[in-house]
Amino acid sequence: MSTATTVRRRLSSLARPVPPTVLAWSWAGLVLWWPRTAQPVTG
Repeated sequence: MSTATTVRRRLSSLARPVPPTVLAWSWAGLVLWWPRTAQPVTG
């Protein structure tokens, strides 16, 4: 969960408009990493 806190800190520290490329990369990272961290454990 450390990554989530870092992202929140970065977003909160950003007071200027974020470039579309940064948003695209952040969304790509979320889409790629979210399924891995939020996998339902069904044995």
